[in-house]
Parts: sequence; C-alpha cells; structure tokens
Amino acid sequence: MSSNLGAMAKFIETIRRIAVQTVNSMNLTKAVIGTVQSIEPLTVFIDAKLTLPAECLIVPAYLKPIEAYTEGEYPIKVKIDNVLKSGDKVILLRMQGGQKFVIMGVVS
Repeated sequence: MSSNLGAMAKFIETIRRIAVQTVNSMNLTKAVIGTVQSIEPLTVFIDAKLTLPAECLIVPAYLKPIEAYTEGEYPIKVKIDNVLKSGDKVILLRMQGGQKFVIMGVVS
C-alpha cells in the first residue's frame, strides 16, 4: 500500500514539474527593471545576460518630446521634454512571447 502512495506522490510531482516548465516556457508578460544604456541607438540593460536593442523596445508617446500650443488670444509654443536619458531606471513590461518590451515609465 505504501509503495502505491510513493508512486502516486512521484507521479503528482512529475505532473507539477511539467506544468511549471510549460508555464515558464510560455514567456507570459512580466515586469522588469532596466537601465537606459544609450539613447542613439536606444538600448536598455536588464542584466549581464540581456541588453535590449531599439527594435525590441516600444516607447510610448509620453516618453518622447512633445510640442503643443497654449490656448488663448496669443498662443505660445510649449516644448515638453520627457525623453529618456542615459542612466534612467525604467520599468518594462515584457509582452507575451518575450520578443518586445514596452517601457512603462521612469522609476525614481
């Protein structure tokens, strides 16, 4: 009887291990912190094994320079400079599949 329990426990552990490996291999979304290494071309350093090139990064419009005009009788052109700078710590969201990362914002 105890050998059946041991075999069942081993079977359950094998199934659990297979499930964990399957989920890990799916490259689901995941948040990571990186450091902007360079601006031209844009690269973000994650760790010793991974530096992301520009083609893997999606930069939202609010992290790019913005030009707008004020309202009123004499509109004034306003430039907002939210661009990333070398050394900025950024939070990134890895998209499902793991090929692209969205820069969510700068972390202080």
